[in-house]
Amino acid sequence: MYAVLAQAHFNQWALKTTPENISPNEAERLRQLSVEGAKRDPKLRALIGIYEWKLGSQNAAVHTWSHISDVDALALCCLIYTGHASPPRPGALKNYHGHPSYPMLTALIDTNPQAPGKDMVTRFLSALLEPAKANSD
Repeated sequence: MYAVLAQAHFNQWALKTTPENISPNEAERLRQLSVEGAKRDPKLRALIGIYEWKLGSQNAAVHTWSHISDVDALALCCLIYTGHASPPRPGALKNYHGHPSYPMLTALIDTNPQAPGKDMVTRFLSALLEPAKANSD
């Protein structure tokens, strides 16, 4: 049940055209929900890192993402966007085929700055990782 709730809350917040800012209290609540959900569904671990980052725990977020970035495209996107990882070699992209964030990863690492979707992906990641702000309560 926690896994379903964690994914649903993330989708409701993050999959808007531009993710809205959330308060530290809401980010912590969603982080805890994701921690519980990840016990049953490890795919939620990237979300834990997102909430850690939003709460100002960048080292914890990088640690969380680093442990799953070899198979989780969203975690790798977060690491690349924050400057904590390099894009994967072309041959390593096969590890991410079928992952829901694979198209985002390929757009992010495209070397053409005018590549379709690249600007949208960077704006999305910027909004996704924007620090939580207290005035959102």
